[in-house]
Amino acid sequence: MKFRWFLLIGLLLAILACQTIMPQVPQATPPGSQAQPLPIQTEAPAPEAASPGMPTARGFAAVVGHTIEFREKAGQKYAEIQGPESAFWEANRLHIAGPMPAGSQTVPLLYFVFDNGEALIYRDPNGQAFTLSQGEAFMGLTGVPARPLIAFSQLEYLPTNLRSKIYAGTAQTISSAAPLLTIDDPESWAIKVILLEAIQDVPTRVWYTRIAYGIGGDIVFEPRKSLWYLDVASGQTFQVLENEAAPWDISPDHSQVAYSNTGSGQPGGMALRNLQSGASVTYALRPASEPRGAGNAFFSPDGRYLAWMEGDGWMMADVPSFHATVRVGDLNGNVLAEFSDTDIGNALPGRKAAWVQPVGWLDAQTLLVQTRGQNWEEAAIVKIDLPSRGISYLAPGTFVGLVYP
Repeated sequence: MKFRWFLLIGLLLAILACQTIMPQVPQATPPGSQAQPLPIQTEAPAPEAASPGMPTARGFAAVVGHTIEFREKAGQKYAEIQGPESAFWEANRLHIAGPMPAGSQTVPLLYFVFDNGEALIYRDPNGQAFTLSQGEAFMGLTGVPARPLIAFSQLEYLPTNLRSKIYAGTAQTISSAAPLLTIDDPESWAIKVILLEAIQDVPTRVWYTRIAYGIGGDIVFEPRKSLWYLDVASGQTFQVLENEAAPWDISPDHSQVAYSNTGSGQPGGMALRNLQSGASVTYALRPASEPRGAGNAFFSPDGRYLAWMEGDGWMMADVPSFHATVRVGDLNGNVLAEFSDTDIGNALPGRKAAWVQPVGWLDAQTLLVQTRGQNWEEAAIVKIDLPSRGISYLAPGTFVGLVYP
């Protein structure tokens, strides 16, 4: 019952937000950021593959209340930072902006807070906080691992359009940075950044999707459509996935994209697209998941596996019937393992899981899963050892990012 009330309240807040932040007079567009209509599809050149693999994580960070706790891979807490009460903590609203080697008790952070709209804050290693930018609404804070280099979108309601602006830069340059791209959408599809590429702290390519903004209801997966990238040097945009595809993650070497098929107008099964050849493979959807589909996918750091979530049932029914399953597959469309919310909930101390979803990988064989109870604030992280299929409790709180040495 608490879970259902939480969702109903969230729906009301989303509706109110859409009504209250709309300005009566459109704000002037800054110089050099002339609004563009929705980009016209341009044939995308095959992106060059990046160096394979990702840095090896030291551990992870999770938020409990307003405290950011830093933990080793085995779950031991070694440091914590008290965050502001005006922050709503989740992975795409906070970026760990530096390394945290053994013995370190602090790390620079970049994050969003609510402050007369929203603000982007930089917290330096000494604990001093600086406001870098303010606006009506920010979305999709994405960064280069362990670097103070980020990209995000800023949203603004105009009388007939939703305006999205993409920004990218370092903690030192983002305050004065002009938007790289400005798009007006009459149907309120917002631009959300999902990946930033850079060379020596200079942004080179920004990958983004479009999401339905300000909606609520019994929604399992964020409504997304199409995948684009912006070539920063030329200012050109290229469409990589069509509108009938909802992108979730891009492989570490940037050769594959994981997406769900939405061509029927409903959430569909998980799929992979090879960005070099254009070939696609699809993972067979569980029969029980057909009405709700698949999403929230993450590649393993070696690029060999993909983990994602599938849902079935309904959260806002008179008698909630929703269940979630975490699945893992190889890159050939084979499902190697799946874990129900009951299986994962059995690892939690003294409670069951009403929601489970993958949030990242600690290493090539260890998957992190976010769990929540009927009370949404009952958050905890479990880990799955892929070779043994073992599930174990790891830490309390909401996952907000990996930590690198």
